[in-house]
Amino acid sequence: ALRDYADIFSSSGSGYVVAARPSITAQRNEGLQRVETDVVLFTDDESKPEPDYVSKIVEVYERDPDGLVGGVGGSERDEETVLARGRLCAQNAGRPVARRFVDPKGQGPPSRSALPEGVADLPVHVVRSLHGAKMSFRADLAKHLTFDAHMLRYAYCEDLDMSVRVRATHMLLQRRDAFVSHEESQRARVPTEAAFLVSWV
Repeated sequence: ALRDYADIFSSSGSGYVVAARPSITAQRNEGLQRVETDVVLFTDDESKPEPDYVSKIVEVYERDPDGLVGGVGGSERDEETVLARGRLCAQNAGRPVARRFVDPKGQGPPSRSALPEGVADLPVHVVRSLHGAKMSFRADLAKHLTFDAHMLRYAYCEDLDMSVRVRATHMLLQRRDAFVSHEESQRARVPTEAAFLVSWV
């Protein structure tokens, strides 16, 4: 990895750590222990952030001095196309029905008017959860909560689990102009049917 991706590890603060356990959650927790910055960003091994991705994500935190925002996610370019929005709508078809059973009236996510004043003019919107290929959190918050190490290996929905716990006390935002290319590997993907059932639950 150090030889083939030398450009990634060229700065003095970067490194490659061999994880003690084959688990996404354990590996992310291991990384968290080494973080010395105020914000921690996560991507997948098949993801490539665009050059301005980090600065755009960090800008959201910098413009939220009261610390109301606990996590910020990026976007994929094709998420903004009509075709992608239609596909996402079909995938999420069961969620509005399911939410009627779990969300008391008026207890949904904060509205746009509730955005912290400093970030209201940025291209962001409130979300229920962040996607593991393009998510970030306040480092002290993530270190306090940690990823659930009981979720082993592929640890499907570890990003959702962390998002739910962060959202209990803080706001989650997605920045629409901070892009990550996510070339999904099909080798370890959860089947569509399983993904739908988990999203329904």
